[in-house]
Amino acid sequence: MRISKLQKVYSLDKLIKPKCKTVENELGHLMEEVGELAKALNENSNIGEELADVVIVTAVLANRLRIDLERQVQIKTITNISTRKLKRTEGVRYTINQT
Repeated sequence: MRISKLQKVYSLDKLIKPKCKTVENELGHLMEEVGELAKALNENSNIGEELADVVIVTAVLANRLRIDLERQVQIKTITNISTRKLKRTEGVRYTINQT
């Protein structure tokens, strides 16, 4: 699933939870999910599920902040390639969507 689609699925009007009414609450929720991921890694169980939760809550936080997360990831990837923090992968085009 593309990040932009993920953000649409978890759009704000569909996912306002009583405990996450503010950006700060959502950030706390993200920290909670990262903690669950750390526990899953230590126990070597449910790692994929917990990692998915981190990605989903990150998308929700980006929605709250009105950030196009897919575009930001594209920009950051191009930056990392240009500063040689990331090696180019042969056969992969690195472009930024203009949508």
